[in-house]
Amino acid sequence: MEIRVRRLIEDYGKSEYADGMREALQRIRKRLGGDKEQELLGYLERWEMEPFMTVLMRDYYDRVYYKTRDWEPDCDISLADYDAAGAELESFLKLRIKDQGPRTED
Repeated sequence: MEIRVRRLIEDYGKSEYADGMREALQRIRKRLGGDKEQELLGYLERWEMEPFMTVLMRDYYDRVYYKTRDWEPDCDISLADYDAAGAELESFLKLRIKDQGPRTED
C-alpha cells in the first residue's frame, strides 16, 4: 500500500488536480458513505495527500475492484524496484510463451 500511495501522490498529488479530485469524490460519494466522504474531503482540503490516497485506495478502490472481479495474480512483480520488475516480467513472459508451445497454421 505504501508504494502505491507514494506513486499516486507523485502522479496526482498536484494542486492542479484538486478540483478534479473533488468532482471525482462527488461521483463516488454514495459508495463511500457520508462519513468517509467527509473524511476524504477534509484530507483534500488540508492537502494531506498520504491519508487521502491511503483511505481512497483501502476503503474505495480496492473494495470495489476486488469485489467485482475474481482475481488471481499470474505472477508477482516488484513494485519498489523497476529493474527487478522488468526481470520478473521478462521471466514470466518467457514461461508463458513456452507454455503455449509453437503455433501451427491451418
